[in-house]
Amino acid sequence: MKNIKVRLWDGSRMIYRELTDRNWYTDDTQKGKLITEARPKDAHRPIMLFTGIKDYDGKNIYAEDIIEHEEAPGYIRKGIVLWEPDRLLFVIDFKGKGRPYYNFWYVTAEVIRVIGNLYESPGLMDCVAED
Repeated sequence: MKNIKVRLWDGSRMIYRELTDRNWYTDDTQKGKLITEARPKDAHRPIMLFTGIKDYDGKNIYAEDIIEHEEAPGYIRKGIVLWEPDRLLFVIDFKGKGRPYYNFWYVTAEVIRVIGNLYESPGLMDCVAED
């Protein structure tokens, strides 16, 4: 079985793990706080799934990443990668520009670039809304 990669926002930084990791600590030395509970609705520790795809620069794309998508030469839109649990797929939310939700699997990695995420770069949300 392939390991499922996830990342966890601890309020100040991202912690990268795999679901098969036995213990999740807030640091890599296992001297930090042991994370014993993390629910997706927990505002202090949201969990983001890896999409299984890397962007144009080879960077892993996770749920809640803010991306640039070159839809056509010279036409770049910004959006947010989201996990849709009811539909069991990743989508890109372009905030009402054209189709508000775009099935992530229809977009090739060659035209996506991760520019941030909702937690480490929240100011980029303004760019997405204005785009």
